[in-house]
Amino acid sequence: MRMNSMPKKLLTVPIALGALLLAGCSSSESASDPAPSASVVQDVPSDQPVTDPEVDKYEQTWTTPYDQTPCGDYTLGMTEKERWVAAADMLLASRSDAGISDELPPDAMVDEFKASLALACSANEDVELAVAGAAVFSGEPEFSAAG
Repeated sequence: MRMNSMPKKLLTVPIALGALLLAGCSSSESASDPAPSASVVQDVPSDQPVTDPEVDKYEQTWTTPYDQTPCGDYTLGMTEKERWVAAADMLLASRSDAGISDELPPDAMVDEFKASLALACSANEDVELAVAGAAVFSGEPEFSAAG
């Protein structure tokens, strides 16, 4: 248990939430909004059974792109597994885009990112999930750490 992580979270989460609230007020969409480019979703031919538990673990069944999914759908429309895979997918993409790592992040980091994303989405259900993910990633330094 990290004893010093609580004060940092108390400062970074409100900053990220403030950014989300401001983003929700904007009426214009920007083509320069960062969108995750890497993906943990793997294509498995439909005629082949999925036997690898790691493939099953990261298989996303949510079909709407994250930049078209409002936070309200993340919190109320997605299943628990879909939220976890979305968090893993966005965290991998953000870390890859930042040049940190192309490796899958540890499950504990995905769990923490998922929880932070749920908190951010609870602040404004109309914000796009990709925008919320970018705000969480940039607002909490532990996600940009190697590992």
